[in-house]
Amino acid sequence: MIRFGNYVLLRPIGAGGMAEVYVARRANDSGAGNQFMALKRILPRHVGDERFRRMFRSEAELSVMLSNSNIVKVFEEGEIDGCAYMVMEWVNGASLHRVMPAVAALDEARAERGATVSGLEADLGRRGRAAERLRE
Repeated sequence: MIRFGNYVLLRPIGAGGMAEVYVARRANDSGAGNQFMALKRILPRHVGDERFRRMFRSEAELSVMLSNSNIVKVFEEGEIDGCAYMVMEWVNGASLHRVMPAVAALDEARAERGATVSGLEADLGRRGRAAERLRE
């Protein structure tokens, strides 16, 4: 477990070129009421890079404005010791990376259900491009 401000990072769940994501909880949560959340923070190697910080903050600010049942909620965004982060709703279950091969293997009639997953991928791509345009 890693302490990060008022949060405890319990385990990593993913990383990309700009940030890493952890299952987390508030440090002062104890007992049966623990609320798990996803905490995304900029990678340590980019903490001092203003370009990455602006891109990350733009993504966080845009994400806070989005409201759709197919998109996780962003509860908080900020910086801790110069490290930009956002706290998001934790959705327990399989990752999109694990689900996609199963969706691809479905027959054509059942593959229509996968359109929702494809739509989410497209939405995520548009959100990233929108953040990049705002940065410019």
